[in-house]
This record gives sequence, C-alpha cells and structure tokens, in this order.
Amino acid sequence: MVSIESLKSPRFLLFGLGGAIAAIHLTLTATVDHFPLFSNGLLLWTGVGILLWSRRYDLPLGGSLGGRWGSKLCGILLLGWGLLNSVVVKPSDLFLHLFPVTAALGVVLIASGFSGLKHYRGELLVLAFLALVPEAVAKVVDISILTAQYATHLLQWTGFEAIRQGVIILLPAGGIEVADTCSGMSVILHLLGIAVLVVQLFPTGWRLRAAILAAAIALGFAINGVRVAVLAALSGAEDPQAFKYWHIGDGSHFFSVAALLAFGLICYGLMGRQKILD
Repeated sequence: MVSIESLKSPRFLLFGLGGAIAAIHLTLTATVDHFPLFSNGLLLWTGVGILLWSRRYDLPLGGSLGGRWGSKLCGILLLGWGLLNSVVVKPSDLFLHLFPVTAALGVVLIASGFSGLKHYRGELLVLAFLALVPEAVAKVVDISILTAQYATHLLQWTGFEAIRQGVIILLPAGGIEVADTCSGMSVILHLLGIAVLVVQLFPTGWRLRAAILAAAIALGFAINGVRVAVLAALSGAEDPQAFKYWHIGDGSHFFSVAALLAFGLICYGLMGRQKILD
C-alpha cells in the first residue's frame, strides 16, 4: 500500500511528473491526428518508463529534488516553455517533436542537476528520436534516388514495364515522383528509435547492437520501397481513391505497422542468436 510519505518522495514526484508529460504529449499528437508521431511516442514513452522503473532505486535524486539552483532554474524554464506552448499546437508545429526531450531534460535538471544528466543519457537518447523531423532529416540525408531505384527494380521483377528518370518512376499508364518525404526516412527513423530502445532495455554485445541498428535501417528502407512500388502501380489505375488510400489514407499506416511487426520478429531472432553474435 502506498504511504503518504512515499507520495512526497522525490522519486514519486519524478515519475509522476514524467508520466504527466508523456500523457500531455500523446494527447496533443492524438488531438492533431499526427498518427506517426503518436504511435512512435507511445512506444518510446513506454520504453523510457520501463527503463526508469527498472532502476528506480538507483536514480541520483536529492531529498528535495536536489541540485544547484542554476540547474533547477534551467529545468523550470525548459519545463515551463513546454507546458506554456502545449496550450496551442498546430499539426505541423515543430513543438510536437521538441516537447518530449526538452520537457524530460527539464525534469532531469530539476531532479538531479547537471551532474546527473549522465545517469539519464539512455532515456534522453531514446526521446531524442522524437525530436527528429523526418522531412528535415530527408533534406540533409536524401535517399530518394536509392528508393526510386529499388522501387523500380521491384516493379520490373513483378512484371511491370517501369522505367526511372531520376526520382520519377514511369509506367505506361502513370507514374510518381519519389520526393524526400517519400524516401522512407520516416520509417527508418521510427525503427531506429525503437532499435535504440531495444539495446537499452536488453544490454548486449556490440555485434548484436550493430546488427539490430543495421536491421532497423535496412528494414525501414525495404518496407518503404515496397510502398512506393505499390503507389507507382496504382498511379495509373482507374480508381484514384485506391491511390489516395495507400498514399495518405489509412492504408499508409499499414506499412508502418508491418515494418514494426517485422522488426520485432527480427529482434526476437537476433536475440536468440546472441551467443553466436557475441
């Protein structure tokens, strides 16, 4: 049974504040119908909670959520910025991506000070993947041409008369352009964040960690390439609603879910071969 004294403890306050921040973030992403960020956030917030709970008695907390006043002030400012901006959020607002890591950083500074940051580097690294905007990363690391090449080969292997001109895939009855937003960076970052969480939850040797991270990148690229190939095949169909469904409709989420399930199976298989890889 939870006592009154335990409710006043810094550890309980830390977990309570962290849970409130996670709930606010997930509520905001659900409200603006940002499914990719919501699903990613749900997984990563849950994983961070498990990580913290597993070492709840080892966290460096002071009796009064200790630390120097300078670190407390910085933490309060970061947390206050997030809470104030959470009042009004637009669907494309960068705030939705920045809020988790800035708010979490604020809580850590209040709880443990600057010197305690190193004890939370794993959790902060996981949440940092929520701060990455796929569209911005895709402009820096543009893999559109690779995605177009891969999707074109898939179409040719399955009997379609497809040709490629740069990032444009052409078929006799239609075609699509593989823009940076369709390059697959969103799926890759999504799986990479989960991969980092997995290696944090299950400490392993460096070979297995490298294999898990590489699998996330390869699988994200491969699954998205299949999606692009499907869209190219549908581009010349007589039913434009089918293309819309798989492009920006509910069908677009199918590939993200498929990638997540496939990655889970791969991680399970790799963990079973841990002794061989290590």
